[in-house]
Amino acid sequence: MKKKVIKGVKILGILFFVLMLGGFVYLNIATYEPSREASELLDHEQVSVFEDYYLVTPIYEEIGTLVYYPGGLVEAASYLPFALRLAEEGVRVVVLKMPLNLAILKTDAFLEVEDQDMSGPVLIGGHSLGGASASLFLREYDRVDGFVLLASYPAASADLSQVSYPVLSIVGSLDGVVDFAAYEETKSLLPSGTMYEVIEGGNHAYFGDYGLQSGDKEASISRQDQQAQVVNLIVDFLLRMQE
Repeated sequence: MKKKVIKGVKILGILFFVLMLGGFVYLNIATYEPSREASELLDHEQVSVFEDYYLVTPIYEEIGTLVYYPGGLVEAASYLPFALRLAEEGVRVVVLKMPLNLAILKTDAFLEVEDQDMSGPVLIGGHSLGGASASLFLREYDRVDGFVLLASYPAASADLSQVSYPVLSIVGSLDGVVDFAAYEETKSLLPSGTMYEVIEGGNHAYFGDYGLQSGDKEASISRQDQQAQVVNLIVDFLLRMQE
């Protein structure tokens, strides 16, 4: 009897290992890697590489800081071109690295960079699952000056309708990944003054630089055009906060 129990435990252990290995392999296969352009920016003079994040600093006067949560299964470096475009407009950007490239596994990652030098208003934001993960963190933390959602919406359990800081939500009109029914339903979880913007012709993947995304639609504008519009909206959002 004892031998059967031991054998059963061994079998369960093997099955658990196989499942874990399968999950690891799946995540590595499914992960969206940065484009060549994004990877090359790791050596850019404005990009500093740290263990838990990338820091992209402006050359000239800084108007604010954005702490950014990457989308699900998207490597953080995929957002360096976007971050650099923001930096060119005076925004300091901290792109957080996430375990297994899933922000939901580390929703409080903001706290790891909270003591960094952050100029001007401090925004927390994220793309897709990153935005939803940031909303979970904001349920318990309100020491930010603004929240930016890109192709995202708050988690169902994150009621931010009464927060005092402004919120900016941006989606692409051709996004094939966002659940627009849930996007509309969760508007009640955001403040009544939330700014909603739509990038006409934009899709889900073009908020970053990692190629095509499963289930997404083909954009009718270029990646550069979409990101330029997003940068302008975020910069305007920051400047309005300082008026």
